[in-house]
Amino acid sequence: LWFHAASLGEFEQGRPLIEEIGNYPQYKILQTFFSPSGYEVRKNYKGADIVAIFAGHTGQRKAFSGSGSALYAFFIKYEFWQNYLNELQRRNIPVYSVSSIFRKEQIFFRWYGKSYRKVLNTFTHLFVQDEASVQLLRTIGITNTTVVGDTRFDRVLEICHQAKELPLVEKFKGNHTAFVAGSSWGPDEDIFIPYLNAHPEVKLNHCHRT
Repeated sequence: LWFHAASLGEFEQGRPLIEEIGNYPQYKILQTFFSPSGYEVRKNYKGADIVAIFAGHTGQRKAFSGSGSALYAFFIKYEFWQNYLNELQRRNIPVYSVSSIFRKEQIFFRWYGKSYRKVLNTFTHLFVQDEASVQLLRTIGITNTTVVGDTRFDRVLEICHQAKELPLVEKFKGNHTAFVAGSSWGPDEDIFIPYLNAHPEVKLNHCHRT
């Protein structure tokens, strides 16, 4: 089974599915990353039999598709690689989009996006995050969809249940509530910054996206 993620965040979205499949040892798992940084962090991930960097250009595509015998392929969230998807379709290998989310501003839904819509037709099924995505896809004739939510929440909940005590954090927090913001975007900050300004008793730790 081939899982592909752009980087670490997308990998975490696919991880609950990978680890559920781990209950079926007859399947071997290949995990690929487009981002070298994501690969470096998870290159020793024990849930996959092979972890590799994604080969993006045509020559590497041919070499990749000529080896191995994938039964199923899973592309996480925003990964829409036309050449690979065409090759998977040509080989009759089912391919699934996992935790994808669609917005009307995306090129698929623009008047000039007809040729880009072809990539969506190569998916056997799209497991999307919300009903709005289902409705948008329906406007361009894509109906093989199921709303499953965001699998990243499953992973975050799992991490929460496995949380360990961190003395440094406890010292920083004291008896106050702590708010941690990681890789936040402007629209996120427009919401939580006014709240924090109005509640100075809340301790803040903020990691900026670079």
